[in-house]
Amino acid sequence: MIGEEMVLRHMNRNGRELFITAVCIFLFMFLLESLAFRFMGDDYIYSFMWEGHSMYVPLSENARRIDGFGDILASGYSYYMTWGGRVIAQMLAMFFLWVGRPWFNLAMAGGIVLLLFSIQWIAHEGRITLTLRSFDVLMTFLCFWSFNTNFAGTIVWIDGACNYFFPLLAVILFLLPYIQRYFVEEESRKPGYFILLMFILGVLAGDSNENTICWIGLSGLLYLVHYGKRKKLESWMAAGMAGLAIGYGLLMFSPGNVIRMKESGETFQFLFLDMNHLRSLGFCFLVQSFLWMYLWMAYRRRKYLEMKKYGRHIRLASWFAVMSILFNLIMPFSPESPFRAAFPSLIFLITAVMLIQRVTRLSGMYIVRVKDCRILSLLWVLYFCFTFSTSAVLYYNQRLYMGEIMHQAESLSGKNLVLKLPEKPDVLKKWVLLTGMHAFSVPVEKDVNHWRNVAFARYYGIKEIYREDGEEK
Repeated sequence: MIGEEMVLRHMNRNGRELFITAVCIFLFMFLLESLAFRFMGDDYIYSFMWEGHSMYVPLSENARRIDGFGDILASGYSYYMTWGGRVIAQMLAMFFLWVGRPWFNLAMAGGIVLLLFSIQWIAHEGRITLTLRSFDVLMTFLCFWSFNTNFAGTIVWIDGACNYFFPLLAVILFLLPYIQRYFVEEESRKPGYFILLMFILGVLAGDSNENTICWIGLSGLLYLVHYGKRKKLESWMAAGMAGLAIGYGLLMFSPGNVIRMKESGETFQFLFLDMNHLRSLGFCFLVQSFLWMYLWMAYRRRKYLEMKKYGRHIRLASWFAVMSILFNLIMPFSPESPFRAAFPSLIFLITAVMLIQRVTRLSGMYIVRVKDCRILSLLWVLYFCFTFSTSAVLYYNQRLYMGEIMHQAESLSGKNLVLKLPEKPDVLKKWVLLTGMHAFSVPVEKDVNHWRNVAFARYYGIKEIYREDGEEK
């Protein structure tokens, strides 16, 4: 009885700690998101009905703001037919741009907590459980904070988050049942509606990012063949992969992809090995080198990790690590390689690390000595405090800067007047690197006729906008 009471007391304490950790992360991210100004970059473009031409062509004077679900559906269809295949992501962005930034901030904060939990659920054999250690969740969050090569472009920017964060969250949730089945020998008993749920999740995951789904789809095909040969293939497995295939088909065979290539002046090229691609790949691996070092140390100590007992964990960690590499190595086959495209690679790498960390705890053999771990944890916390402080200052000053601009634009709305922006404060110029890759820039370009400037002017109903430190009109 005493033993049972101690176990229950420990579980209750662990549950409270986990709840407090989740709430703190939620509130922290909500605060950070709230410090950002309303819209940035492409957000102003997707606030309007899609006009059926290149996004790099300025909006017409007759451009109309999105004002309801019907407009989102119509605009999404036009986007799909004339520009690109990421229709689900772009319709999600249109939705948040329509309902307003506060709703996006709430969804983003909640989505991050769900992603952190999902990574730990994968590490815990795919089980959806609340018996997680708060320390593990915090470590996952610190990895998420520290090693993202474009934090603002995937987390703070509405259009960027809808193209990278939320689709990847769908991918992770999609993988969870397959991973759980991987660890369990007996047939899983899923309710009837689970087949439909997996199909929908598959479509959402499939229509996400070109550089990820091709590899996940290939792995999924091998997964189905494996269970099919063993006569253990279940309906929900096939339904999920069918949805993934349909979603990927929507993504890759969009009529807009062909039109976009023609309007952008792109010609077919098999491989792009220019300096931009090499710089992007090199920087990505450099930033993530700490995590790769951890996996390398685990590999060197593999004989102590009880391979026979925890072989499934280690093989799954290896799969996530290999996928992380492939997500990056496929980028030279794309005409563009922005830093934000490395976000799926990072999340898969973090998942691999957490799987190994799970093995070390179960086996009682740690990769890093306790003394060194404490020192590294302290340095990590100090890094987080410093980068968060500088990021908060930068975000606040940018919010003040852009807030004044938006206020002026709203006051000039409908008066056919030109808005001249003041020069950016020094804090916006000098503190960018001090934020640890969490900074973002103002959404107004130097050229008065730039498509972003035109979209900004159309949004607020002014004639033109330009920066004081830019080129003269």
